[in-house]
Amino acid sequence: MIDLTPVEGGKCRATGSSNLSTGRADRDATAKTLGSVIADGDRAIEIDVGGIQNGNSMILSLMLSWLRLARRHDATIRYTGMTPALLDLVRFTGLDDVLPYKEVS
Repeated sequence: MIDLTPVEGGKCRATGSSNLSTGRADRDATAKTLGSVIADGDRAIEIDVGGIQNGNSMILSLMLSWLRLARRHDATIRYTGMTPALLDLVRFTGLDDVLPYKEVS
């Protein structure tokens, strides 16, 4: 399961893992959390995905769903803390032009 935890001031931390059997529940639970962050007035959201244990297509799907949710509410998302494996997957799938992220220096 993926846990999306608000940290402070529009920042959240995503931890855990997701797969086909948990994907729908992960999407629904994290959308509720992200919706609350947006409802609290935060419009520039930063999600640290460094605590995600596996980089797979389900994680990409979740990241895209968070982006869509934010855009529906005139908010922005930037992903931080991507592991090298997740960043490679984002680039391989061509989503590096879609998912806003900050590379670790």
